[in-house]
Parts: sequence; C-alpha cells; structure tokens
Amino acid sequence: MMRTEPLPGEHQRRVVFGWGDYPRAAYDRWTIAVHEAGHAVVAQVLGIPAAGAYIGEVGGGFAMHSSGLQEPLTGPIDDAGILTEIDLMICGRAGRAADCDLSIDLATMLFAGRQAELLHLGLPWLGQCSMSTSDSSRAAEHLRKAGQPATEGYCQKRARSILTASWDRVTAIADRIMQHGICRM
Repeated sequence: MMRTEPLPGEHQRRVVFGWGDYPRAAYDRWTIAVHEAGHAVVAQVLGIPAAGAYIGEVGGGFAMHSSGLQEPLTGPIDDAGILTEIDLMICGRAGRAADCDLSIDLATMLFAGRQAELLHLGLPWLGQCSMSTSDSSRAAEHLRKAGQPATEGYCQKRARSILTASWDRVTAIADRIMQHGICRM
C-alpha cells in the first residue's frame, strides 16, 4: 500500500520549490501505461472531462474528450492531448469555470503523468521536477496564461497527493490499458 502524501496548502501556490534530481524512467509499456493512467485518475478526481487513455506501438496518450480517441488506435491521439481554448470551453460546459483554478487543475493533470512514473519507481518528493516534455510545456503555458507561473511545484505536489491517495485506481487503469490497449472513462 502506498503512503498518501498530503495536499499542499493554498499558501504554497506561489512558493518556488527547489529542484529535485530525478532519474528518467525506462520507457517500457508498463511505465507508459502508468503515466497515462496518472493523467486519467487526476482528471477524474479534479472533475476534468476525460475520454480515456491508450498505449500504442510508439507511446501513449490521454484524451480529454471523445473526439480525441481514434478507432482503431494506430498512432498518437490527433492533437487531442494539446489543451487549447477548446478544451477550456469543454471544461466550462462540464460546469467548470475557465479561470485561474481551472488552469491550475489542468496543469496538475498534465504533471500527473511524470509524477505517476516517479511514484511507480518508488521515488520520494525531492523537489520540483524539471521536465522537457510536451506535458510540461503545456502545463507551464496554462499557468503562465493564468498569471500563475510560480505554481509548477505546487501542481506537481498536488498531483502526487492525488495519485498516492488513488494509487489502486492508477494501477487498475494501467492494467486495463495493458490488456486492451485503451481504457475509456
């Protein structure tokens, strides 16, 4: 059983966390499935509309809405992983306001994939994780547009807390992704 990490306090939104030195996870199919399941679980917990997650021949993906899931799955989700103003509108239609809090939720969901990998490796929180990935770039862009650029560490800690509290769901979704190639939400 994984130890649940506490949610960061609201007062930590503007804290600039130190940088942690994390190893890069091996990109085997299970690690990719855990990464995508991390996005899916955090999206569900935060009330972000989630269509599903998948694993393909080359990598994996997560879709916020059903238009992003292709059948048959032959490659990456067609731009559905890129959170745009359309995605913000979809969240708004689902009862979410497209505001600063939504941007923080979206960034938390985007950082959840890498945090799920780190938890899978059994690594503790060492500080903010520097990532040069499309997930990280999109999260940083959402936070910048919302005037919250210093909250990356806060969002990463928040993702870890949600993931540790829901780790059984993460592994169940990762199992379904491994068995079927896709997990619809």
